[in-house]
Amino acid sequence: MSYGSPVTLETAKKIAVPAIAEARKNQWTMVVAIVDPAGDLVYFERMDDTQVGSVEVAISKARSAARFKRPTK
Repeated sequence: MSYGSPVTLETAKKIAVPAIAEARKNQWTMVVAIVDPAGDLVYFERMDDTQVGSVEVAISKARSAARFKRPTK
């Protein structure tokens, strides 16, 4: 069973750029966690002054979305 194309580090970095830009535009401090189709972390970026609890939440949400093939809210 195929779970999707692998996510390279280069691709993950490109995906993160618009997310970080949107966060800066809206003055949000956030974490970006990008995982591969299996839910394994490929790229992680935490903006300055982001609350500590956001780190694990972002990684867990990305992992859950990939593994259950559904968006998280």
